[in-house]
Amino acid sequence: GIDLEAIPGTPIYAVADGEVRIAKAPNSNYPYGNSLVLVVGIDDLPPAQAAQFKKLKPGRKTLGFYYAHLSEFAAENKAKVYAGAVSGKTGCSGNAAGMTTLEEGAHLHFEVRQDALLRCTGLKNRVDPLPFINTCTNR
Repeated sequence: GIDLEAIPGTPIYAVADGEVRIAKAPNSNYPYGNSLVLVVGIDDLPPAQAAQFKKLKPGRKTLGFYYAHLSEFAAENKAKVYAGAVSGKTGCSGNAAGMTTLEEGAHLHFEVRQDALLRCTGLKNRVDPLPFINTCTNR
């Protein structure tokens, strides 16, 4: 995953059409804090990203976009959302606690997961997220 600078309260947007799965932090020690997974069908991705993912992981039908350290959710659990819809707001939950300004490290943690709902340990379930961010200026 990658960390994107973001002041707490900044809206986060669905990167594709999909289904929202929300997860409030189970306790204050949970590193990712409040999280959201957007479960997306491979064929609902833009053609270039769909082709790239199919090449990397043939046979998969879905993938997950994971957003962490959120302050609030804008969609209900299992709600269908469309690309560009506000899905929540950035925050400073989990190990981002106290990071309330950019100078203090405020950020959104963003991942792409092969198995959308499988918790990750190490890199096994993760895919490079940069090809899925069309407006990334730090390449």
